[in-house]
Amino acid sequence: MHSLRIISISIALALGLSACAWVKPSTQGAQVKVAEPSEVGHCRKVGTTTVSVMDKVVGVPRSYRTMAEELANLARNEAPNLQGDTVVPVGDIINGQQQFEVYDCRVEEGGAMTMPYSQ
Repeated sequence: MHSLRIISISIALALGLSACAWVKPSTQGAQVKVAEPSEVGHCRKVGTTTVSVMDKVVGVPRSYRTMAEELANLARNEAPNLQGDTVVPVGDIINGQQQFEVYDCRVEEGGAMTMPYSQ
């Protein structure tokens, strides 16, 4: 009976942890927008990045939504390294991995760099 209780607690803990988003955007990453392909037509593609997170915790599959949020945050954190300010997810999440295209969507207006959309 004691081992059944430990197993139940372990499963509940794993399920709880699998729903938590651990990856947060960096200071620079917080300035990067996650966009749809239709929003980057005026932008210049500067590269791609492939990011990954664990898709299971203690053998329990993680929430798709949580993984998507973490993957987007990782891509946002990577975009400034490629001189980008916008990321677009490419395809589905497969085994905790996803590819993002990175864009520079800043446009010059009167000598100042501005974003053509609101964040």
